[in-house]
Amino acid sequence: MGCSMRVVEIEEKDIRKLREEALKAFPVEACALLFGKRGNGKFLVKLVRITRNKLGSSARFEVDAQEFYNALKKAEGEGLELLGFFHSHHAKPEPSQIDLQGMRLWEGYVWLIFSTLDYSMKAYLMSESKVEEVEVRIKNGFED
Repeated sequence: MGCSMRVVEIEEKDIRKLREEALKAFPVEACALLFGKRGNGKFLVKLVRITRNKLGSSARFEVDAQEFYNALKKAEGEGLELLGFFHSHHAKPEPSQIDLQGMRLWEGYVWLIFSTLDYSMKAYLMSESKVEEVEVRIKNGFED
């Protein structure tokens, strides 16, 4: 069912925040949680929560369970749901083998990956055990 294109909409200020965090954390993989609303193939990011990479690794990331829980409860209190995860790679912005394992556990959630190599960013999700690229649409904050 890969024919219906899915879209992640995120504000330019949040993209800047994620890029800055990725460059600041380098060589460690930066990570963040993405919260917002979803529907009709659209993931509308309303809140970006920067988190610490518990592993301190340049090859993988893990968010502390308590930090994850606290962020989730706060977002849910604001009427938002978890949409997915952000992390950085010092390579192309494509899922690694380790990412694919995580994506299997979090099927239907977006994985936004930023490359500290060429500053590009791409999004993916696993659906029906297949990885598909998701369009990233950057909003300037003035649109609805």
